[in-house]
Amino acid sequence: QMYVMTQGGPAKTTLTPAYLSYTAAFNQNQWGQGAAMAFLLFVLIFVLTREGILALTGEMGQERLRSRVELLRDLIRHPDGERWRAPAASLAEVLIGPLQQASALDNLRQLYVVPHGILNYLPFSLLPSNESGDRLLVEDFTLAYLPTAAALLENRLPRQAGQTLLAVAPAR
Repeated sequence: QMYVMTQGGPAKTTLTPAYLSYTAAFNQNQWGQGAAMAFLLFVLIFVLTREGILALTGEMGQERLRSRVELLRDLIRHPDGERWRAPAASLAEVLIGPLQQASALDNLRQLYVVPHGILNYLPFSLLPSNESGDRLLVEDFTLAYLPTAAALLENRLPRQAGQTLLAVAPAR
């Protein structure tokens, strides 16, 4: 999608790792390089606070991430056991662990989750919030899912007197 709009410009800054992996394998016949690039994709984690922004990485390839999310979703459909806890813990280690190690979650009560790709299907509320796994993320934080980080921007224009709102809903 990005390539259609920018053709990779300016100076190839809008080319994504997934696109580069694809072109290396299929357009340049460098199958090994393309496979290595796809295997080494990692998770980028951004923390936005009043103090600034923090970027962290979680090391898990795209296919491994996909398989763990799908496994977790499959296991939670069967409430007859605790087998879902192991894949949930491995996902938390990659997605939540770097935040905890950087003390980015200290003194927070609310988390805004802006998932991308397969992470849209991950029930973040079931991830353990501590290493022992006895508490879930939902027990320590209020979670809010957003479709885009732009939703965090607040309209800071001063309100003008006389503004009105008309809300209409269909009758039952």
